[in-house]
Amino acid sequence: GWLDEGEAEDYSVLTEYPAITGDNRSEWITNVTLENTTNTTGRDANGYGDYTYWATANAMEVVQNETYSFRVTISPDIDWCDENVTAFLDWNHDGDFADYSEQVVVAARTCTAGPHVVKLKVPINAAAGMTRMRIVLRWRFAPAPSGYISGEAEDYTLKVQKRKYPWNMFIPAITGQSK
Repeated sequence: GWLDEGEAEDYSVLTEYPAITGDNRSEWITNVTLENTTNTTGRDANGYGDYTYWATANAMEVVQNETYSFRVTISPDIDWCDENVTAFLDWNHDGDFADYSEQVVVAARTCTAGPHVVKLKVPINAAAGMTRMRIVLRWRFAPAPSGYISGEAEDYTLKVQKRKYPWNMFIPAITGQSK
């Protein structure tokens, strides 16, 4: 029902993500593409590129339970070859990348620029709304979503939309006449 008095307020909760920096003198991320949305970058200062704002004009939109082509291109250190790329996605908006399905290995122990291509499946239970995606390129070791790395990290925002029908609907055809 309606109340004659009272107050309602809207708030936005900003999630604080763990900090990451890197030494990207030898290797860095040059391109991130999700389906047909692409961002080409250079060597970012302090080994970190914040492209979360970029989503406002060119939102990388995804839908729950759908699969997308995801590509990352790098400038590898060809003298030391052993580059690893992982995408970290905070599907449940809890401020970390530690939950099941929040890490996707894009490339392991590679010496090539790529593009390195994987299929990115959005979980059926992914929280709708703006979702943090962190791409980490790390030399020699498996990428971590925070701390100091030998490599580079870039943050993006995905816009997760709810699936309209989370199941396949079956509607039988009417083929006869009723009596």
